[in-house]
Amino acid sequence: MNSVVNKIKEIPDMKKLFNFLSKQIIFNSYKYYAPTSELFSVFLNIIERDRSLINDLSPILAQCKKYIQTENKYELNENKKNKGIKNMGATCYINAIIQQLFHIKEFREQILASEFDEKDWSYEFQYAFVKLLLFPARYIDISNFLNCWEGYDNKIIDVHQQQDAVEFLQLLLDRLDQKIPKISIFEVQGRYAGR
Repeated sequence: MNSVVNKIKEIPDMKKLFNFLSKQIIFNSYKYYAPTSELFSVFLNIIERDRSLINDLSPILAQCKKYIQTENKYELNENKKNKGIKNMGATCYINAIIQQLFHIKEFREQILASEFDEKDWSYEFQYAFVKLLLFPARYIDISNFLNCWEGYDNKIIDVHQQQDAVEFLQLLLDRLDQKIPKISIFEVQGRYAGR
């Protein structure tokens, strides 16, 4: 880390690096990156070397403060919040089932612990669970899963056509039982049926 900080002295345009770090990474409003302590060290070192950059940082911090004061729905903290799933047309039946299954701890842990082929729908299903668990936004996008999920007719589903949630659940559980027989789907079904 010291070598990186020492290299900062050699950078000809400190302001350009500062703007890149502040606007594209640390305070990027379009995509979240988890800044590391090392990145913050570099960022703070740049500010220490050129104190005039604080003037460029002030409007960004003022905007953050204004946002935090007016919008309490989104907080950057260690508390895990429940996330939604973006509706891709008429996919609310799929979203509801995924949310319900995700909130069954034993089921979620089994899905997350399993190994799936990266080219299979099950991998994208597992990735949806990972995003529900870790993604730092209010909702996630499961379009990769939807683009490879086939209905009973073995054709990719039309996301603009409403389907039956129970039929989707049954098909999903049947297919998961083939992928990971030890998941004991029937135990999960029996344990949570009617709740």
